[in-house]
Amino acid sequence: MPYLSRRLTILCIDDAENALFVRKLVLERAGYIVLTGIDGEQGLKLFRSHNIDRVISDYFLPGRTGAELSHQMKQEKPTVPILLFSGESERPEEAEDADLFISKADGPVQLLEKVAALLQMRRESAA
Repeated sequence: MPYLSRRLTILCIDDAENALFVRKLVLERAGYIVLTGIDGEQGLKLFRSHNIDRVISDYFLPGRTGAELSHQMKQEKPTVPILLFSGESERPEEAEDADLFISKADGPVQLLEKVAALLQMRRESAA
């Protein structure tokens, strides 16, 4: 019987629902299972209740920043890679817990490249 790998689950968190919808569509077309949250609290609930392989979070969220959310998630599950994105072009200094950063100005191709890089990071940390 051939080896069947499970589809990876990505948690996307963004309060901009249209952007979240587009990101989900891009990732699902690339073969991922995508869960979505519109704020940090909803994101944390999903993170805690599902087997999440990667997290993609907006930096500016209502209630807490993506950097604060990344810190909390790394405290709970340090091996889950986190991609933080922002309308800013540079990575915020306080986002040290996020594994990678991408600007919202980057397109779907760059997003998928960063997601692939997160997969590689997880494989390397497991080795």
